Amino acid sequence: MVMKIKLLIVSCLVFGLCGFLPAVKAVESATVYVTDTVYVCENAFPFHYADTVFYLGTLSGNYVVNINHVGGMDSVVALTLYVSSTYSGRDTLTLCQSDLPYQYGNMTVSATMPTGTYNRVLFLQTVHGCDSIINLMLTIYPSYTRAQQIQICESDLPYTFGGRVLTTAGTYRISLQTAHGCDSVINLSLSANPSYALYDTVKVCPTAFPYRYGTRLLASEGDYRVDASTVKGCDSVVFLHLESYNYPLTYDTLHLCASALPYRYGNTYIPNQGSWDVPLVSVKGGCDSLVRVQVYTEPKYRHNHYIYVCSNDFPYTYGDQTIWDSGYYEINMHSVYGCDSIIDLHVSVAEPHSVVFHDTVCQGDGYNRYGFVLPPSATFLPRLTIYGRRATIFGCDSNITIHIVFTPVYKDTDRVEICETLLPYKKHGRVFNRAGDYLLPFQTIHGCDSTILFSLRTTKVYHVDMTAHFCAGEGSYQLGDSVFTKEGDYMVVMSTQSGCDSVISLHLVKDERAPYYAGEIYSKKDLYQTDKQTFWISAVPNASTYHWSYTNTAWRVEGRSDDYILALRNMQESDTGTVSVEAVNACGVSQASVLKIGTSGISEMELVQARVFPNPTDNQVTVEVNNASVNRVELYDVNGRKLLAQPVVEGKATLSLEPYAPGIYLLRLQADNRLLQTVRVVRK
Repeated sequence: MVMKIKLLIVSCLVFGLCGFLPAVKAVESATVYVTDTVYVCENAFPFHYADTVFYLGTLSGNYVVNINHVGGMDSVVALTLYVSSTYSGRDTLTLCQSDLPYQYGNMTVSATMPTGTYNRVLFLQTVHGCDSIINLMLTIYPSYTRAQQIQICESDLPYTFGGRVLTTAGTYRISLQTAHGCDSVINLSLSANPSYALYDTVKVCPTAFPYRYGTRLLASEGDYRVDASTVKGCDSVVFLHLESYNYPLTYDTLHLCASALPYRYGNTYIPNQGSWDVPLVSVKGGCDSLVRVQVYTEPKYRHNHYIYVCSNDFPYTYGDQTIWDSGYYEINMHSVYGCDSIIDLHVSVAEPHSVVFHDTVCQGDGYNRYGFVLPPSATFLPRLTIYGRRATIFGCDSNITIHIVFTPVYKDTDRVEICETLLPYKKHGRVFNRAGDYLLPFQTIHGCDSTILFSLRTTKVYHVDMTAHFCAGEGSYQLGDSVFTKEGDYMVVMSTQSGCDSVISLHLVKDERAPYYAGEIYSKKDLYQTDKQTFWISAVPNASTYHWSYTNTAWRVEGRSDDYILALRNMQESDTGTVSVEAVNACGVSQASVLKIGTSGISEMELVQARVFPNPTDNQVTVEVNNASVNRVELYDVNGRKLLAQPVVEGKATLSLEPYAPGIYLLRLQADNRLLQTVRVVRK
């Protein structure tokens, strides 16, 4: 019963149901003790609890509330009161763009919110439902994603950017933080400009020293290392080869009147026509130079001129001379090159009613004088007379007779053949440095332009190397008009059919006796060409050539047949015959060596594959063989003289040909005292 009353009282206090309390009192009149807990926001004061008023400033705590009822039933409430704060304050919020979207209370900061500082007033509720106000200062800082290009020199690698060490050029994604702690990304494009090592050659005048190149001052020509920088500021080096000019050479051509000689060119006097070397000094401090001046002298011309002058035109001026009457006058004039020339002037008095003119015209030039015009096609006659009448000719009414002589225009050809040693060649007033066809303009004595097609041909002058033998018993050797009695090296000058001197370098060998017996003939079949057989002998020391012969008419020679080696083709296994050879020199022929060829008659030598290199050679030659029997290689000249012997070690030997003159030599591959193979080698 007490519990029910307590519940009613609480309901009355809290929910406003006190109208039911009389009914409770009717049941029983008593004091009711209850407990209660209430939460109150600060802005809800004054707060009424039943008959009790709590004012602003009330603190949280436990309170006893007496409730007097009309029916006389008192109630006591043990009230626990909690006072919840109502906030009104300021807050500062700093965000990076990468933090968006962001939730603050009931406010959402959108991801598209621009950077900047914003003031916002926010109405919030605490967990106990109390309204609060926040004056929020919101700052949004940018988070960057941007591209950046950096150029450095190659020598600056490795390069540090944003805490990363970059060892090569390329594209990198660099994560950074701004000064406000916002994550950012730099897409870095790193370029490395090269640092060059260049080579340069510079020529300067000798007077230009000391010469400045870049940051260095160079006192003389030579090779230098010069430090420099590229246009992008990268350290580089230039390897400079500095030279000075050695008297530069230029060319000039002068046409001078004969009366102008001697002619001063620079500080040099030229006495006559020809080619002259004239040293000059530049007025601007440049290089001293040499001018090769080609001087041509122009002749003094003399022409006849016939004119007619009316009697009323005297005195008459011609050139710088005044003429008073008809007759002959010698007039001094100047040619196109300014040279003094003479006009033989014949003056006739033109009387009225009868005037005769004499004109000279180049063929093909046409005619237009005294009012008469002739086309070029009409001027190829030898001569022509024109008759006519003009009212005023030199102020004279005259009958005109014009005698025209048409001077021929020449197109000549000239061909000259000379020895090439006569170049440069001078003709027709010009100097020619090489053979060819030239079209040369010239003027006849009447001043008509003409041409010469000049064809200049040269004949080659030969230089021939020749080796010859003569026998001591004969005592001499003749070549052309030269007779020699001793062996040695001679220069013989002879003339070709064109009359040009040529030179023969003669190496003359004196043979004391006829050649020695050639000895045994060796033979070997070709491994790849089965119808080919090679025959050879040891070179005969005093032989100058060899004469081979064979008896089987089916066989054919391949290559030379006058050497110590012979190759025959078209040889079959069943063939028979003989091959013989004789050694020959100026004193005679040796006894013949004969090899019989039959099914078992060819004596095969051991097969030796030899590699000789380099061949031809400038200095030394190396021999490599595949046959262990070869233990020595010997060097002979073409006259059979032994020059050098070298052991073969492990199939290889190297011989120096430096002490010997250029020419052909023989390498003989020996197995003890047996000759296995002979190889030619050429010393360049």
